Amino acid sequence: MHLLATGTSSFFAARLMQGFGELGVTVTAADSSRWSGTKSLPNVTRRLLVPSPTRETERYLDLIEEELNSRDYDLLLPTFEEGLLFAQHADVLRRRVKLLLPPFETMWQLHHKPSLHQFCTRMSLPSPNTCTPQTLAELTPLLGKLRYPVVLKPPAGNNSIGRVFCDTSADL
Repeated sequence: MHLLATGTSSFFAARLMQGFGELGVTVTAADSSRWSGTKSLPNVTRRLLVPSPTRETERYLDLIEEELNSRDYDLLLPTFEEGLLFAQHADVLRRRVKLLLPPFETMWQLHHKPSLHQFCTRMSLPSPNTCTPQTLAELTPLLGKLRYPVVLKPPAGNNSIGRVFCDTSADL
């Protein structure tokens, strides 16, 4: 079996790929980081430097599709947030390779912060308080009710891009 693994510089990818190696699986490791412990494993037979999936999405997808077209892979395995991107393009990717991902709608519900909070509330699961004011007028009444520090996140942000910590209402 040969798999194309992406996001291989994530902290758990090396152990995951090592486990595949113990099963005799060969791996092509694709990541936007030049340095990755995963890429030095004995069962990693090919190493790909790809653009950032969050900053160069189209180019990233093109290179992944190009790689899938150029070699025989049994499985495409995202190990980080590129899984959401692959779920969004699953119809195209599944023509070339197996992809173990739930439908995009399911992944989006868990990725989109307000939707995840609503889901957790319905399931009685603990979740950080979440609000989504759209204007300063909507935010102002909340200022005195918030517990600081407050973490601001874009509702659909990736990899902590755009995340800001505010220690006071003045910061916010």
